[in-house]
Formats: sequence, C-alpha cells, structure tokens
Amino acid sequence: MSFPVSAGVNFSLGSRPVPGFILPMNRSTQPTDLASQWMRQPKFVQSGAGAMKWITREDAKEDRIACPWLIRKFVDPRAEFLFVPADQVMSVARREGAIPYDVPGVELGHVDGRCSFESILHKYGLGNDPALVELARIVHAADVDGDIDTAPEGYGLQAIAKGFSLLHGRDDQRKIALESPMYDALYAFCLEREKHKAA
Repeated sequence: MSFPVSAGVNFSLGSRPVPGFILPMNRSTQPTDLASQWMRQPKFVQSGAGAMKWITREDAKEDRIACPWLIRKFVDPRAEFLFVPADQVMSVARREGAIPYDVPGVELGHVDGRCSFESILHKYGLGNDPALVELARIVHAADVDGDIDTAPEGYGLQAIAKGFSLLHGRDDQRKIALESPMYDALYAFCLEREKHKAA
C-alpha cells in the first residue's frame, strides 16, 4: 500500500525520497508535544558553506549507522558518508578529505571505553542532552559485545541492525535511509524516559 507524497510525511535521505516511508497524516500521526522536541530544527554544531564528509568501513551495523543519524541530526544535516573496505578507509579519507570514524586508531572510534557514537557525542559537546546520552548508552550496549547487558534495549537494537545487514548487505546508504526513522523513534523513547525521571 502506498500514499501520495502530498498526503503524508516523506522520510528522505537528502533530496531523494525513500520508498516505503511515506505515512498518511491523520490524528494518530500528528506530532505530539514530545515528538515535536526532536522534530524542531536543532542547533547544528557545524556551520559554513561546505558539507562535512565522513568515512568508515562498509557493511555497517549498529555504531556505523547510528553515527550518521547523530551527525545529520545534531552536527551537520548535509553530511555525506562514504563506506569502503576496511583496508582502504584511511587512504580514501586522505584523498577525499573525509573524517574517519569507527576504525582503529582514530579519534572518533572506540576510545577510552567509548563506542564511536559516544566519541562523536563527546567531541561535539552534545553530552548536555540527557536523552541523547541515554540513546548513546543503548548504542554502546548493542555495539560492544562485552557490554550488551548494560542496557536491555541493546539486545533489540543489535538484532535489528543485524537484520538490516542481512537484508541489505553492503548497501550502507540504504541502511542509513531505512534505519534513521528507527533512531528518531529511539530518541523519542529516551526523551520520554528522561521526562519521567525528571518528574
């Protein structure tokens, strides 16, 4: 079943619509007060004329797909992402002027017990958002096998990310497009959780 673009919300990757993510707008899908918190235009850290370019290993799963969501949502909405074989990341990064993430030996990787999502959150000063910190805890649990028990949601996220990998293989751009609404939903869940903690 499909809906015309004019009748709903079109989740897209850049200017290209993503098939299957057009929802009818009705009372049940109107933004709630909670959802509107993250649907509002955030204060992006990156400003200027050029879009940031990022690079990591292909066949991305938990951390390497969560990071593009984080970057586009809070750092640079126009960010571009490259996915290449592991042994080519650094050479292509130098050639393309891209920022490497989630590869060994880089600043925005697994450093000091952090996963790459947490390293990016730390680098760009996003740790003052409790819901984003909570989401980072879930991503960390899903991504770091030894820490899977630190957040029960990590098991679910790990399974879903593995499923997307099985379905789409090395089509990492497709996985970003399809999984980004899931991270929107997880962030909304974390906002709601933090709201109840503060009550």
